[in-house]
Amino acid sequence: EPPAAAMSTSTPCRGQCGHYGTADRAGFCSKCFDERPRSIGDEDSLSVGSTGSNKGSNTGSRIKSFFQRAQQPTHRRSASGDATPIKTAAVSGNSDVDYLRNVKKAAAMDATSQLKLFLDTFHAVRDRSVEAKSEMILQFFRTMATRIETLPVWKDTTSEQEDAILDGMERRLLTQIYDDLFQADPQDEKKDLELQERIRSLHWVTPELLETHFYSENADVMASFTAAQEQLILLDGKRAPQDKLDCIVQCSKAIFAILHHCQAAEKSISTNNNNSNTATNGNAANNNSSSNSNSMRVSSADDFLPLLIYVVLKVNPPLLHSNLQYIQRFCSPKRLSSGEPGYYYTNLYGAVAFIERMDATHLKMSPADFNTYMRGSTPASEVQVTDTSSLGIAKSNIERLKRLAARQKTLQDGVHQLLEAIERLSNMSKATKLSSAGQSTGSLAPSAQQSDNATPASPASRRSSSAE
Repeated sequence: EPPAAAMSTSTPCRGQCGHYGTADRAGFCSKCFDERPRSIGDEDSLSVGSTGSNKGSNTGSRIKSFFQRAQQPTHRRSASGDATPIKTAAVSGNSDVDYLRNVKKAAAMDATSQLKLFLDTFHAVRDRSVEAKSEMILQFFRTMATRIETLPVWKDTTSEQEDAILDGMERRLLTQIYDDLFQADPQDEKKDLELQERIRSLHWVTPELLETHFYSENADVMASFTAAQEQLILLDGKRAPQDKLDCIVQCSKAIFAILHHCQAAEKSISTNNNNSNTATNGNAANNNSSSNSNSMRVSSADDFLPLLIYVVLKVNPPLLHSNLQYIQRFCSPKRLSSGEPGYYYTNLYGAVAFIERMDATHLKMSPADFNTYMRGSTPASEVQVTDTSSLGIAKSNIERLKRLAARQKTLQDGVHQLLEAIERLSNMSKATKLSSAGQSTGSLAPSAQQSDNATPASPASRRSSSAE
């Protein structure tokens, strides 16, 4: 326990160790003060780095103001020109600076000062074109990467730490200036509306027209389909490019799950059909060859892209063009040129480009039918458009059950006819055997009778016959 004289000026330690802290140690006890985290998120620990030094105090106040400014609500101009607050990514505690938690204090100070310097420069030239802003941001991160690799304060930083630091700085910076960057091109909003209207006019496109399989009656397929849609919807709610890319990655993985479930359903249907044919024809060798040919194959880009196009058409994500452009302009080129994020982003970008130029030839239908569908009508043609509403799916399931019932009745009738034919053949075979047995018995009886009647002649008879 502290002395009684110090009780009035001491408070419980900020480290919650049970001891008491003092003002000259920023509320920590001596032990917790020495062991406190050396991250820039601990604002007071930075400000007391050199007690009594104006330089340390000024540095701490600058860092404190930097984070307070980042937590202020951002505003977006409404159509009337009034500034209205919008929701921003919630930041609790020091979660936004975790990427600097394990680096030295001098390195953390360098990162913070460079971020603040860039923000001051950026706000001074915020009216520049979107291309100039993009180049300015990318150049900042190139410069920061060079500093980490060359400056002595960063000399103990590993490559993994460097990637984590640059990733964290990118998220921190772009989240803060998001409203100055998103839809920075005046044409972005116009293109968003055009793309949204284009997707809405193509609502009638089915998986069959895109030459892909989609089993809407399968529960696993629909669960993954819903997950893919949700990720595309969440895309617009993210602010950092890497978070937007993560939504695209999760959406793509859900689509591959759809492909897997569809292949499993297709294999199950094919196996059941083969078993039915084998039971009818009794051809076991045929079944073995069919089973080998129905083994599940690995999904490829040829399977993935059509289904991605279908998902985009069904969900019609908000501000999709602007989100793709935001990622392309401000995301790290290294992240976009390698790994899963870059690959899946390229596929989504290609899917949107295909939707924008889709015509009758891509769907293998006549231009007249395509134009009729685009006008919202249904032409009298062979192209069947599936109703994807709940009522339409229910009607489709009823029709499918009717067709299955008819096929089952036909199969049962065929089985009965086959059994009757087998029974007739069996009866005919039995009758033939009985007839053959009867004929054999009748031909043997006269022979035996003749044999019995032909007794050998006596010697007297032979002599009498000779005399005559």
